[in-house]
Amino acid sequence: PKLAWVFKQLMEPERLLTFRVPWTDDNGNARINRGYRIQYSSALGHYHGGLRFHPQLSHGSIRMLGWEQTLKNAITGFPLGGSRGGSDFDPM
Repeated sequence: PKLAWVFKQLMEPERLLTFRVPWTDDNGNARINRGYRIQYSSALGHYHGGLRFHPQLSHGSIRMLGWEQTLKNAITGFPLGGSRGGSDFDPM
């Protein structure tokens, strides 16, 4: 209750980008993939996180992974904020 404002602030990302990438495959077919980048609290430092490429990647899964990265950085003592990015592109 006393520190509830901290969780409210951390639950909402500072920045959320959604974009699409149109491209043509080797067979000449037009394709479109979605990309995401989420950045949570930068109170501890600049953003740090990884990339995920998976055909079933969604906005919700990137939010969850970014939140986990924020907590991981804070708990382990890294002076970094949390972020995550990715696309529904299948690299295989």
